[in-house]
Amino acid sequence: MIYKDCIKIWEKGLNKDLTNKFFLNFTYCSNKIRNNETKLRDVEFIFKDKRATGFNGDQKTIKEIENHKEIFDNIFELSQENKSKLSINLIKELHYKLMKDCYSNELLSRGEKPGRFKKGDYVVGLHDEASPLGVEEKLSSLLDEINSIVINEDNALEVVSNLYCYFVQIHPFADGNGLLGRLLINYILLGNNLTPVIIFYNNTDEYYLALDYFNKTRKIDKMIEFLEDEAYKTWIKDYNLKIKSLKEFL
Repeated sequence: MIYKDCIKIWEKGLNKDLTNKFFLNFTYCSNKIRNNETKLRDVEFIFKDKRATGFNGDQKTIKEIENHKEIFDNIFELSQENKSKLSINLIKELHYKLMKDCYSNELLSRGEKPGRFKKGDYVVGLHDEASPLGVEEKLSSLLDEINSIVINEDNALEVVSNLYCYFVQIHPFADGNGLLGRLLINYILLGNNLTPVIIFYNNTDEYYLALDYFNKTRKIDKMIEFLEDEAYKTWIKDYNLKIKSLKEFL
């Protein structure tokens, strides 16, 4: 299994510089999927505790990056406080931090706020009408299932694929569900001392195909395969984090 090889590489090079480099690249790719204005240069500036210079775009693009950095600065403490488990309150807290000052004016005018479950707005194939209570019940059931599993290198990708696919399907928030879902994948992996994964923005076709397959079949096989490929590209193939240049992080 390729993911086990990735774990060996991660454990061999694990230190603060390597994790910071991962967080930077993950933030760039995850935000780029959502917002094509995201630039690696701006992410690098902000992760060095500097304000991005020469940026003339939407300031929400910069805020999206800053919000990620704020979460990653405290993600290990957050995981420890929650014993690497998930809860409704944690989901709301992470969503609020992730989407702070990033909601569209249209959503704000409708009274939507980060960290609050939205009525309806389910993906195709699910109920058209859903109360916030119904959303919370579905999400709570999913989190209970994930929390009941002893996560290890053999089942990690299956667990996070299950979490991600159903979380996006439940679609609890008016905005930012994909962004938060990608973060939750790595919250779970890091919290269980396992290798995190970047979902690369230039692989979005495969990413959406895996989600579409799940929506049609309720099977997570394609997402597991996709995440294993992304783990390979993150840690083994010559990508942003590459084994050949591991020494630059040490």
